[in-house]
Formats: sequence, structure tokens, C-alpha cells
Amino acid sequence: MTTTLRTWLDQSWDQHPDQPQALADRLAEAIALLDDGTAPAEELARFGEHLLLGHLDQAQALRDFIAAMQPVAGRDEAVARVLQRAALGLVLAGHGEGPGPELPADEQLRALGQAMLAHTRRADRSGAQALLDRAQSLAAQANELKCWRALAIVTNNLAGDLRYYREQATAAADPQADALMLKAAALARTHWATVGGWMEVERADYQLALCHAAAGQGEQALQHAQACLAGCEANGADAYELFFAHEALALAQAALLRQQRALMRACLPGIDDQSSRAYAEATLARLEAGISKV
Repeated sequence: MTTTLRTWLDQSWDQHPDQPQALADRLAEAIALLDDGTAPAEELARFGEHLLLGHLDQAQALRDFIAAMQPVAGRDEAVARVLQRAALGLVLAGHGEGPGPELPADEQLRALGQAMLAHTRRADRSGAQALLDRAQSLAAQANELKCWRALAIVTNNLAGDLRYYREQATAAADPQADALMLKAAALARTHWATVGGWMEVERADYQLALCHAAAGQGEQALQHAQACLAGCEANGADAYELFFAHEALALAQAALLRQQRALMRACLPGIDDQSSRAYAEATLARLEAGISKV
């Protein structure tokens, strides 16, 4: 069966968090699928921008991709706009000199979003934070609905990206990264409450719940998960939305459980009476055995 660009993109969006380099190596294959002139060229441009800058922080690969897409940009204004935004993103990420292309404020915000992700790839939390502050100032200065909406998307994506890598990490926690993740998730919730409907707000609560759970903050995670579920119930959400609200509750409760177990363990050295300490240790062991059966 012949692969279409639509199929390629659908599969690649699903796979890109786990296989960014493998998909980057196949972008030429995707560009070749544009030949019939009916494929979603603008979406491919967005995918390349996000993959090569936001996920891989590969400046030269993105420059090559922009060059390869120029023939399409010549006949498609939407593609040209994305490629200009990608070029600005390179500058904002520190991969070029000068101010970069002049773009409307909402497009600048999207470029800032990809540049923030590029900074997180190199573990430059302060650089990402500086760009987040810049994005906040730009949106406030423009004060347009489309800019606040762009900022809501950018902050949600930053929070989700940091959460994904936090959940995948095997190294020690990074408090600076956690702080940035939680700030971005909170800002996304604030901005979606201004420009979105109930579903955007509910999903922002979901994001906040998962971010707090990933950071080991069970009580805060539970509060946001409950808000997520309440938003679903108040608005007659379908089973799909309810499913993920319950996921948020489960993850929040698991984080809270881990916190309480850690606090129980921390109490053990302070129990001087050996008999009492042995009883407490047995109680903890029973608790952990019960949890393992869930």
C-alpha cells in the first residue's frame, strides 16, 4: 500500500516524542510525498520545525529542511509563514545573529515556544525561563486574543514537554526544571481560562495535575485532578474526557501515596522503642505489600 503524507504525518506525530531522530532522518521521504500538490504541506512544515528545533535542537538540520521546503513555500503562503517562523525560532534559540524575520506577535510567540523547547533540550532552564518571560511581556504588549491564545498553547506545550521528560528520566530530579514545568502549566491554566472554553480549562487542570504528580506533589496534584473531574461533570463531558480526568485522579493519588510512604519511612529512625519501631516497620511492610497487589 502506498504511503501518503497524511498517513506519514499521523504516524509521526504519535511517534515523535519517543523517536525524534529516526523521524528526522526520514524527513526527506516526507518531502518527496508532496509531489502530488494536494498533501498537507503546511502541516509538514510545522512538524519539521517542531521536531528539529523543539525536540532535537538541531540548527543545521532545520536550515536544511527550510531550504528543501522553499520550492513549496514559493506557491504556498502558509508554508512560507511557517518557514519564516522556524527561521526566527533558530535566532531565538541562539543559533543565529540579528533580529530574524519580522513577524506578527502571535507568530513570534509560537517561535518563542519552539525556542524554549530547544533550550530545555540542552538543559538550559534559565534560557527557557528568560524566553518564557519574554513571551509573557510580548503577549501583554500586544493584548490581542490571538496572542493570548498562542501563549496558552506555548505554555501548555512547554509544561507537557518538561513533564514528559521528567516522567522518562532515570536521573535525580531537577528542581529548576520542575519549577519551570509547574509555572508553565499554571500560566497555561490562567490563559486558557481567559481565551478558551470549559474543555480547554479542564484539560489545563489535567496538565497541572500530572505536572504536580510528576514533581511528587501529591496534594496539589489531587486538587487539580478534582478540578478536572468537576469540570467534566459540570459540562456533561463524554467518556473520553472523563477517562482522562480519572487518570489524573489516579496519578495524583499515587503521588500522594508515595509521599506518605516516604514520610512513614522518615519517621522510623525517630522511634526509639525497639518494639514500637518493629511494629511500625511491620505496618509499613503490610502497606507496601497491599499496594503491590493493586
